[in-house]
Amino acid sequence: MRILVGDEILNLSYINLAKMYLGRGCEAKVYKYKDEALKIYRPHCIKLRLEEDSALELTRIDTERILLPRKLIYDCDTGAFIGYTTRFIYKTKIASIFDMEIGNLVSEVNLLRSEAVKLADSGVIITDFNINNTIFNNGIYLVDPGSYKSVNSNYSLGFRNFVRDRNVSTLNEYIEYDLFRALGLNGAQREMIGSLLGTTRTDFANLDLNLDTDTLKDPVKQYIKRL
Repeated sequence: MRILVGDEILNLSYINLAKMYLGRGCEAKVYKYKDEALKIYRPHCIKLRLEEDSALELTRIDTERILLPRKLIYDCDTGAFIGYTTRFIYKTKIASIFDMEIGNLVSEVNLLRSEAVKLADSGVIITDFNINNTIFNNGIYLVDPGSYKSVNSNYSLGFRNFVRDRNVSTLNEYIEYDLFRALGLNGAQREMIGSLLGTTRTDFANLDLNLDTDTLKDPVKQYIKRL
């Protein structure tokens, strides 16, 4: 297989691909190359996936936690667009979140919320947030932008606020119903932590905790136990 990744031509044998292989979904197979994950589309897929123009638009947006395409991938023989790269993040156990300081968890949620709003302001509707698309490594990373929808960013203020609200709601639902369930929190715990992290809020401002310094440094598991 000969592919063009950004401006670099890669000539990959089956042995190369086997060594680089990370996994597969209905949309694509994923490989690791240097510090990037290569998402190469499978020939047949019934699910809508990013087209070339939308993927190119997303490469122009900088985010830290909601990972977006960085380079486009083309088939060298046909010139066809066949995928894109994202930043590669090593995966650790999701339960490691319990060891985070509660203040750091709030900072993570604030960062994710600000990026959800940034994408809305750039005309991007986020979707398909779930635990299978989550990587935790000293932060919470959402790694599959394949179902994001790009709309015209020159829309009215009213529609922009609608997209902002939709993106933030998508993030809030993911935190409360996917992330919290994966951590094994019961209903009462999800409600209390959700209240702390603002998962029921409809505004876009960052959280400002009125907790003392010692409490902010508590590990998440200790904070939950106290609740």
